[in-house]
Amino acid sequence: MEKPRILKIFYFIALSILIASCSHIYFTEPQPKCGVPLSEIPNELHGVWRDQNGGLEIHKNGFNEFRYELDSIKNSFDTIVENVNLSDSFKLFKAKDLYVFNVKYKSKYWEFAILTKQKNGDIHYYATSEPDIFIKDRNLKLIEAKYNIDDEEKILKTINPDFEDHISFEYAIFSGQMKFKTLKKIITNENLMHVYKNNGTLFSPSGT
Repeated sequence: MEKPRILKIFYFIALSILIASCSHIYFTEPQPKCGVPLSEIPNELHGVWRDQNGGLEIHKNGFNEFRYELDSIKNSFDTIVENVNLSDSFKLFKAKDLYVFNVKYKSKYWEFAILTKQKNGDIHYYATSEPDIFIKDRNLKLIEAKYNIDDEEKILKTINPDFEDHISFEYAIFSGQMKFKTLKKIITNENLMHVYKNNGTLFSPSGT
């Protein structure tokens, strides 16, 4: 399965829980309903973060992912391997204290992730592939959900179907734009995927 753009941008350190599970939540519109579109990434999110393999730079126009390479005499240098700028397919919205990045990648549907700036200067990155959060939002309507049921793929119109067979969730597609209180429910320790530390290092609470 092709990795969604939102994952390629933020999960360059290692495979995330979302990629490993191959389950995704898609939307027909950028999220959320109350989001204010931004043409530039605010200064408070700018910075450079590194680990032993490379790092990520956030600037006013977008993101640069870089890796460490060695030249012919073994000197290390940075090589940009991914550059993504805000565009019609990569949008940023401000929803109160949350920054919501929406990405449409080789698809007509959107995925999103949330960044929040902490009082200590850290930046937290949240994402979820659990459909239960969204099904209760009256602003959203489930178009379809795909499950693998006893090794057979099925497209359904419901979440968490009552089957006794082995079942795994693959994706759900929603129309509409969610309420802010739904967006806020994603801000939990369980959905905290990465921390961009104020000392310029990267941390993954999930261990991915």
